[in-house]
Amino acid sequence: MLTELERVPELQQNKLLSEAARLNPKSLWVYRTQLEHARAPEEKMRLLQQIIEVFPLANPIYYLQLAELATDLNRPSDAIRVLELGLSRFPPDFKGYQSGNFFGALTPFYETWRTSAPRLLERLKNAK
Repeated sequence: MLTELERVPELQQNKLLSEAARLNPKSLWVYRTQLEHARAPEEKMRLLQQIIEVFPLANPIYYLQLAELATDLNRPSDAIRVLELGLSRFPPDFKGYQSGNFFGALTPFYETWRTSAPRLLERLKNAK
């Protein structure tokens, strides 16, 4: 389906993705595909917010992406809130997700999260 999606005009892509989201509201791949096709920063923020609301424990990188986007859009209080929420769900020293980390596929994301999220949070709080 994703290959076919690339072959249709952008307006039709958006309609197909909206229909996929309507039919599969609990499918992370729909949100991820919409996120990949989103152009406007506000649209990306909306989709990332939906991802962390519907799939709060899917991956901490979504929290980091949302916080970085909020920072880029000069919304530091939103970025701080998202980082604090993400860190409450994925503490940097937490080891529990290692058992579900099949073949090491998530390790780079968690390493990025462990190092980048606390650093960005500190930078934002110090800038206040």
